[in-house]
Amino acid sequence: MIARRTLAVASGLLAAGMCAGLSLSLAYVCTIVPVLACALALHLIHAGKKVRNEIFRFAMFAAGFTLGGAHWIGLAIYRPPANGLMDTALLCTVLLGLVALVHIALFTAVRLAVAGVSARPGPVLLAFCVALAWSLAELLCSVGSLSFPWGALGCGQIDNPILSGLYPIIGSVGVSGATWLLAAFFAGVYRSLPRPGAQVGWGIALVVAAWATRFVSWTAPIDTPLTVRVVHTDWPEEIKYAPKNQLASLALLRSQAQSGGADLVVFPELFLTQRPGRLPISYRQDVVQAVKQSGTAVLFGVPGLALLSGDETPVNQNTLVLIDKAGRTSIYAKEILLPFSEYFPETAMLRWAYPFLYRYPLANLQAGATQQEVMRVKGIALGITICSELAYPGKAATQAANAAILVNASSDSWVNSRFYLLQAQTIARVRAAEAQKPLIRANNVGPSAFISADGTVVSDLHGMFGHSDLQVRGRTGRTPFVRVASMLFRS
Repeated sequence: MIARRTLAVASGLLAAGMCAGLSLSLAYVCTIVPVLACALALHLIHAGKKVRNEIFRFAMFAAGFTLGGAHWIGLAIYRPPANGLMDTALLCTVLLGLVALVHIALFTAVRLAVAGVSARPGPVLLAFCVALAWSLAELLCSVGSLSFPWGALGCGQIDNPILSGLYPIIGSVGVSGATWLLAAFFAGVYRSLPRPGAQVGWGIALVVAAWATRFVSWTAPIDTPLTVRVVHTDWPEEIKYAPKNQLASLALLRSQAQSGGADLVVFPELFLTQRPGRLPISYRQDVVQAVKQSGTAVLFGVPGLALLSGDETPVNQNTLVLIDKAGRTSIYAKEILLPFSEYFPETAMLRWAYPFLYRYPLANLQAGATQQEVMRVKGIALGITICSELAYPGKAATQAANAAILVNASSDSWVNSRFYLLQAQTIARVRAAEAQKPLIRANNVGPSAFISADGTVVSDLHGMFGHSDLQVRGRTGRTPFVRVASMLFRS
């Protein structure tokens, strides 16, 4: 009987975690599903009564959440015949297991620390333990070159009318903790308090305070808007490098440079698959001349080369090139690279996995410098990120600190998963809300979008080849989260 009950509880927590994780990619359910899932988890964890039971139950929820929130990573790894089904299953178990283990280890540490003060904490204290441990785990998973900052619970709350105003203050990491507290309140976990009046008052104060922050403006609009054109491509990975598409991209870049009608045209990551130095000099001159005549700046992704200090051998980089209306060229090189797909970490601890991994065509990239030239169009500073860099709150905050408009060039063709495409779009919305600045996202395969300063998608393109124009008014100033996160990231 005890074993059957334990199995039922574990299955329920695993299912609740998976529902919470899956909802991160589904905007129409992320308002309520994670809160309900967390409420159920808190109820069952508190019913464990013993510390080891609470840790076990938390572990089941964390494992389910990690699997539900990042199951798409298996589709990125599965590349037969290089990576077979068994190889993929092994690697996914290790990767997702490590992420879940971070959450479990931090909850264990927090819970044992509280046990030294209170052997049997009430539901309020337990809820704070879970909230603190979860936020710390997501913070740890968003720092460092081997971090895994997808599947963050806070990203699933972007449409929550109560919590959305907290992004500029505490970011997605803090919103994760607030989600657990909100879940605890609405589920009635605090009914065991001796004074129900205090319980109700505390809950109402939390809800009102969180809701009121939606109406606080931490940044201010600038006077001059930019007319921005986003170019969306729809080339899956298997056809992106086809010769006819390479020629089409060259022709499209030149035609957009000539067309005018916009202050800035933004293309996706690695829009050109040839390095600029390999293109005919006549073509490069034509593009620069077209930009100068039309007055339309172009920002496009290309594979780049760079020389390291003291080394004459050039290294590959993932770069964005801006040609402004004066014909000047600025370059941004991706700073935070994806391990295993853009570079292979030089560590003996991970070498065991190399024989099992499909090697992407550009898996030998060199990271860009921490401090790089700020790109400007008509004097307006752009906060640039490339693809997965947007998943790192500290990196995104650093780029947003002195920028008026955020720009993200992506290529989501590297993994064939609708869940990943929608989750990446949600993360972009969260970054805009954290900085309280508009974000422009040009993408290949995944959604391209204009996102407002509160994280709302104003206009988007998906599943088609085309472009869209919009007047974008940048904003100045820094939110509390950007101030703190950008300072910590730089240090």
